[in-house]
Amino acid sequence: VWSAGHAAAQEAPAKLPEGRNGIAAHHPQDRGIEKDPHVIFVEHFDTPALQPIFERWESIKNGKGMSLSSDVPEHSADSQSLLMTHVGGRGTGCHLYRRLKPGRDRVFARFYVKFHPDCARIHHFGTHLGGFNPTTPWPQGGAGERPHGDRRWTTGVEPYGKGWNWDFYTYWQGMHVHGDGNYWGTPFLSGVDKPKVERGKWVCVEMMVKMNQPAGSSNGEQAFWIDGK
Repeated sequence: VWSAGHAAAQEAPAKLPEGRNGIAAHHPQDRGIEKDPHVIFVEHFDTPALQPIFERWESIKNGKGMSLSSDVPEHSADSQSLLMTHVGGRGTGCHLYRRLKPGRDRVFARFYVKFHPDCARIHHFGTHLGGFNPTTPWPQGGAGERPHGDRRWTTGVEPYGKGWNWDFYTYWQGMHVHGDGNYWGTPFLSGVDKPKVERGKWVCVEMMVKMNQPAGSSNGEQAFWIDGK
């Protein structure tokens, strides 16, 4: 999996942007986007080695499975992307994880990804956004368990199922139990036409999560965009 140009941003317009109406539209090729006052974090992969990248993240899983690649999205200002290689039967792949500073109720994330045309079915995939209380410098577990709303939640845009379709996959306090008595996450696009995952080409993936207000309100939101739609 190649990943490039990861940025999270806060305080978007009240109406969700589409196409060329977001923060990125003001920063062609992402030039200078890290200086935008609404942007929290930006990752570039234009470095001669992986170590400077690893130093910007708190948890690195299977760093030996990562390398720098000259394959980049069209019109990218950077000349490299991050290639994450998974070999079947040898673990569960790679990840980079870091915490964001507290105090934000709504966060956006954007990244570009390219799956090899023969990429095997994905078990789990990022970028994920979430919250842990207390926070930790690594992603917490909890598979099969419904989290308390004040302790843990995670949500991400993932290729879901054998058909290679995009979907939201979320662990949250309102999730439903599965037939085996466990809680295995909620795919939110069940029963609707899911966007297809196009392997062998660069895809722009964006997502947004907005927290519930306190005192038990159920007014949180989430949304995702594939190539701006």
